Formats: sequence, C-alpha cells, structure tokens
Amino acid sequence: MTTGAGCSRVTQVNASIVSPHYKILYAASKVYVYSEKDFDRVANALVDVIPSYFPEDIRSPHDLWQFVIHFKCEGEETRSERALKTYTAIYDEAKSKRNRDAGRP
Repeated sequence: MTTGAGCSRVTQVNASIVSPHYKILYAASKVYVYSEKDFDRVANALVDVIPSYFPEDIRSPHDLWQFVIHFKCEGEETRSERALKTYTAIYDEAKSKRNRDAGRP
C-alpha cells in the first residue's frame, strides 16, 4: 500500500531500477566481505564527496538516492549503473567459484 505520490514514485523507481537486479544484489551482499578500505571510501564520501555535491539543506536519503540513480558520473553511466557492474562481477565470481568447487565447468 502506498500513502501518497512520493511513496508511489519510490515504488516505481525501485521496480524499474532495483527489482530487476534483486537476485544479483542479494547474492553479492551475501558473499562480499567488506574491507577497511571499503569503509574508508564510505567515510570519505560522507565527509568530502556528499558535501561537495549537496548543500546542507538537500541531503536527505531521497535526494542522495535520486543523485545515485539519475545523474551521470564520469562517462555515460549513472552511479547506480556503475555499482551494478561491480555487484554483477562479485556475483559472477561467486557463481564461478561455486561451480568450480562443485566440479562443474
């Protein structure tokens, strides 16, 4: 159940951007082990990157999500498209390892 235009919009975005890739996102999240370097990158984003892109009055999770899914970064892909490539690589590597461990090609 949605309770307004904002919720409906979020549901549509999730249906078109997240839902088609749910299996890959879920599997990658189960196998990836975060490193200290990963957390350093997140800390850097919170301290340096986000403030350089967003004024203090537009830093809600909704604003950040809109930025991730809509705005192009270097090249012609959005940050979510770039992230999906990483998650797909993690998924593919885990699947390949599982197949190798099971003696499958």
